[in-house]
Amino acid sequence: MKHLRTLRIWLFVAAVVVAVPALLLARRGATGSELPRYGAVPDAALPAHDGTTLDLASLRGSVWIADFIFTRCLEVCPLMTTRMKALARDLDASAAGRQVRLVSFSVDPEHDTPAVLSDYAAKWNAAAPRWVFLSGSPAEVERVVTAGFKLAIQRKPQDKGVIDIVHANRFVLVDKGGEIRGYYDSEDAEAMAQLGRDAVRLLAE
Repeated sequence: MKHLRTLRIWLFVAAVVVAVPALLLARRGATGSELPRYGAVPDAALPAHDGTTLDLASLRGSVWIADFIFTRCLEVCPLMTTRMKALARDLDASAAGRQVRLVSFSVDPEHDTPAVLSDYAAKWNAAAPRWVFLSGSPAEVERVVTAGFKLAIQRKPQDKGVIDIVHANRFVLVDKGGEIRGYYDSEDAEAMAQLGRDAVRLLAE
């Protein structure tokens, strides 16, 4: 029994020795000077709510934040748009923060035409070009979201022809080179605050 207890103590100590550096390293990745790199956003030219076409490559040179919503969504999407609006307000508090662009991709492009997105943007007082809502063909949008941003989309037909779309509630931070530098849980207030800080920091890179 004594040997077993001693073994358990040493296993606990070993676990702590391994875990503490790992936790410190994870925290450094989130708050240190170097953010992780998750690959480049693919090039795509998508119709925007203001009647223009936005080529994602044209965002090179800008730091931008993306989210993924659809206008018929009654649950998570209004909350995400509320948080994007709050994020814009917080960023507007500084001259640097006002340079950060905001891009909302519709994951229901068959319904969310530029005209529909224009009404949605007006409802939220979202002004282009600072904050733009994008549509496109279903295949192109799925390619950008799944292959590019590495986030899942699942369309689930419901009764009476209603479509439920399951999608990520993450906000994505993209640097001036078009590279993804972070994913942030929109339901976590601290994560959203960190997103704003990280976005401003990337402006200096």
